[in-house]
Amino acid sequence: MSSLQKPAKKAIRVEADPASDCGKLVDVAVGIVLQPDPRQDAPDLGINRPFLVTRRRESTVYGGWWEFPGGKIEPCETPSAAVVRELYEEVGIDARVLARLPLRTHAYEHATVRLHPLVCLPTPGSPEPRAVEVAEWRWLTLDGLDRDTFLPANGPLLDDLRGHLSTQRD
Repeated sequence: MSSLQKPAKKAIRVEADPASDCGKLVDVAVGIVLQPDPRQDAPDLGINRPFLVTRRRESTVYGGWWEFPGGKIEPCETPSAAVVRELYEEVGIDARVLARLPLRTHAYEHATVRLHPLVCLPTPGSPEPRAVEVAEWRWLTLDGLDRDTFLPANGPLLDDLRGHLSTQRD
């Protein structure tokens, strides 16, 4: 369990059905940012690799919940371009995309989101993350994360990340 603050209210979990009329479909670029390892000769961390999570501001939809940073993909924008832009806007880092994970769709009460998860690394020389458009941020590992504090749409991405980290090497 992590020391992440639990959100004030529970998000409504709805089974995703892309064909349903559960509000509009919103394409979202999701940045799964791996923490760079400053030691060049360090052993691979595998599934123990820390990654970035952010907490939504209380004034937003699902305020107080933790998630991977990211946001809406603009018209004519690629998911990769959107995630790089969103990471800069939300946490002030420059990043590069390493890999794509499978698309995930989740229906909330107000909208259905189609998540485009992209595994990223901060670029060399990028500043440390900071809370620009989020309430706070943390580096966590899969074992250090309390799923009950994480937005339901982001939950399946944790399993995808576990699979990715168990097979990849930098």
